[in-house]
Amino acid sequence: MFFTLEALRARHGDCLMLHAGTPDRPELVLIDGGWFKVYRTFLEPRLEELRARRAPGGELEIDLLMVSHIDEDHIQGVLDLTKELRKKKERGEARPWMIREMWHNSFDDIVEEDRAEDVAATAELEVGVAGLGEGETVPREILDRHQGAIVLASVKQGRQLRLDAEFLTIPLNPTDSGNPLVLEGEERELDSGVVLRVLGPSEEQVEELRKEWDEFLVDAGLAQDPVKVAEFVDKSVFNLSSIVVLAEAKDDDGKLRRMLLTGDARGDFLRDAIERAGLFDDDGRFHVDVFKIPHHGSHHNVELETFRRITADHYVVSGDGNYGNPELDTFRMILEARGNAPYHLHLTYPVDELEDPKKPFPKDELRELLDDAQAANPDLRIHAIPAGERSLKIDLLDRFPD
Repeated sequence: MFFTLEALRARHGDCLMLHAGTPDRPELVLIDGGWFKVYRTFLEPRLEELRARRAPGGELEIDLLMVSHIDEDHIQGVLDLTKELRKKKERGEARPWMIREMWHNSFDDIVEEDRAEDVAATAELEVGVAGLGEGETVPREILDRHQGAIVLASVKQGRQLRLDAEFLTIPLNPTDSGNPLVLEGEERELDSGVVLRVLGPSEEQVEELRKEWDEFLVDAGLAQDPVKVAEFVDKSVFNLSSIVVLAEAKDDDGKLRRMLLTGDARGDFLRDAIERAGLFDDDGRFHVDVFKIPHHGSHHNVELETFRRITADHYVVSGDGNYGNPELDTFRMILEARGNAPYHLHLTYPVDELEDPKKPFPKDELRELLDDAQAANPDLRIHAIPAGERSLKIDLLDRFPD
């Protein structure tokens, strides 16, 4: 049996594949789709490779498609995928992928649809100002002028994904509880025996968000200020609503192998969720095989305490340098927390390729930091997706057959 995490180049977003099962019955969980151009450049070609091997001329089964949250650098590639499936269905053409189930907590469901209408209207206002047509994105000049415009665009994208799921008859959030949201405590066992445990968001976090949202509507005069709306959504929805999953599989000796897949969740939310799940040991630590670092290595989402209490054999950082991510301080925190322990760092882009279009990325400083760390700790291994390749893989059980 294989239990493998594959991280694709996703620009400054996330695009992950969880592979499980056996060569005779492989299973695929797709987690996020990255930002613009990620689908066409990296995700679609990778799915075609898998289809050619598993179902030549037919449909590749995606057992679960999960959107961790509505941020554009996670959801856009998924929308590109579902848009293509919509077009093929409308034309009566064979579809290349078959999605069995989708997890997606849309803003409408988080705050309840009638209370989300003003946000959707504000997003439409932004699009109208930009002079965009249906399906077009908010241009860079709008994003630069309004700090939260990208958030508003993401709210609209989340709604579109819900509509796509309905049109394609993909079961959306079929939870055992009947709750329209995927929340803490939900579990899904794949045919292979791999268990996906949802650690967040919690019902309490969602209720707090709804309360804050209602208070905000009163204070803001029913959201007449697009910038204020966007800032509220940016600070609250994404941090509270990111789906956090712990994927577990047993090896031949019955030992649990674990992947902690975090979306853009905040470090304190992660620790609280792990505490509620009773996963910390007597020393107050939780060790996993793979830890997907939240928010592309931004130091705003983690603290030193995060890495002291949540440790891993493999740390995965998805980011291309845009918005300054991954940040040096995040690497410094990992290095300080782990000391001379043996572990691996995995980057979706080599240091030489990290670029921030708005300011120089500190490549030399990061390279020196990592070189010094390897010199001080010979058990530290650093990996990056090589130039010309789409992804890197971390095999926890049998090697995944390419």
